[in-house]
Amino acid sequence: MKTDPVTSLLEAKAADEGPVDWRRASDRGGGMRELEQVVRGFRHVHESTRTSPAPRPHLFDFGHLQVIAKIGSGATGDVYRAYDRNLDLYVALKLRRAGASAATANLLDEARCLAKVRQANVVNIYGAALIDGQIGIWMELVRGSTLETLLVRDGAFDADDVRSIGVELCRALEAVHRSGFVHGDIKLQNIMREDGGRTVLLDFGVARDFRRGADPFVSGTLNYVAPEVLRGEAATPASDQYSLGVALYRLLTGRFPHDGEDYNGLLAHQQKYPIVSVSKVAPHVPRRIAKAIDRSLSIDPAQRFGSIKLFSAQLNETKPARAWFGSIAGAAVLAMAIIAIALWQRQAPAAWETHLQFYRINAEGRQPVDNGGTLVPGDRLVLDFQTTKPTYLYVLDADAGHAAELLFPKAEMSPANPLDAGTDYTVPGTIANVAYKWKIEKGLASDEFVVIASTEKLTQLDDAASAHAPNSVTRSATLVPENNIAVDRSTLTEFLRERNIDAASANAFDGRLRYWRFVFPHPHAD
Repeated sequence: MKTDPVTSLLEAKAADEGPVDWRRASDRGGGMRELEQVVRGFRHVHESTRTSPAPRPHLFDFGHLQVIAKIGSGATGDVYRAYDRNLDLYVALKLRRAGASAATANLLDEARCLAKVRQANVVNIYGAALIDGQIGIWMELVRGSTLETLLVRDGAFDADDVRSIGVELCRALEAVHRSGFVHGDIKLQNIMREDGGRTVLLDFGVARDFRRGADPFVSGTLNYVAPEVLRGEAATPASDQYSLGVALYRLLTGRFPHDGEDYNGLLAHQQKYPIVSVSKVAPHVPRRIAKAIDRSLSIDPAQRFGSIKLFSAQLNETKPARAWFGSIAGAAVLAMAIIAIALWQRQAPAAWETHLQFYRINAEGRQPVDNGGTLVPGDRLVLDFQTTKPTYLYVLDADAGHAAELLFPKAEMSPANPLDAGTDYTVPGTIANVAYKWKIEKGLASDEFVVIASTEKLTQLDDAASAHAPNSVTRSATLVPENNIAVDRSTLTEFLRERNIDAASANAFDGRLRYWRFVFPHPHAD
């Protein structure tokens, strides 16, 4: 009798016959890989209880650790395989001479960062010590290969494998960022594929507390470094997102999105040439995965995802639903359910769903700001918008005295109405690949914005936008009020009154129009 491939996979794992090649089994294994990763993430706890003899011979002792062999070198020290006699466990030991105070501080910073993060896809730390002029930290010994090694050996990864890797690394970075740190050196050499499939993020040697502000130097590995970091700005969660996008882009295509022989050359290439979309280099990659990675590689941090969690959600939505059935009856039930759903969808049209979120951008990076949240003069502001149906979007600044300012749409800018369904937009948008933001000015107690979404073109507002096309727009990163389009407040008031719009909250009218009013107070208005 022919054995089902999924059953064979289960039997192999039950017998512990060794690691599964998930790159070849991903189309059959379904959700088993995710289960395997969770198990592997905590297996070291179980293994630490096993009794094993102290290894002999060894190179030297570092406290209670017996150092067996050198297994690598990194930017912040040499790495050894060692045996922890207290834990009865093999560990990875990173050592560095403590002569330079900066080197000592860096290694201790790495230890402190790892100690604050507990997540299955982040390497686990066990301890740190200063002994005989050497500073050392010891951590989980991950058995496997780096993604760089696998890429060189086997070539580009398939899309489903990269999706899984991306989601795992997003989970790791979400935990890191939640602890207040940025990794700062995400690259394929610092990501391990453990035997069994778990993806593990390593080497936090240049990790920084991003809440403390900018560092006086550029850290990271060329070709993975975000443009703003190359320019000397502080590393932020958005710059980690860019580096992760580079890693995923390279796994899929075998190449970097930007190349340069030095920092200046790379920065010039980033500014001059847009990336070649993943979908053009690797047409087999699902469109949503390609678009997610492309967005993570935006030159302007404000155009990337607002958080690593949103990046993960965009990647994960591409995963097809999989079900395992043990009988023909199960398959018949599924077929009946599909037919029922299809009939229901024909009878009931899909509801129109919209989602919008303002983000403020300042020295601390890009943070979401909800209605009632404070803005400080000098802050920049953008709006992320998604829709499930083609939509006409209008954004107005409603605090400008007798006139309202039409902030979006604007002639010559991209995107333009109508906005497509299933696409993530950030407005105000770009002109000639230069990204713009709204600047919060002094002299007001608050900023008030009106956002209108409609499945139909609103002629009054569209006519205002086309009739006041700007003759010139400053080539800066912000749109200041004098560049905006004046809309007579009485026209706007009448427009809203005609539609019986309640200005106090978000509402939907006849399923075709939605309206929001946001008020952002200034805590110390001039």
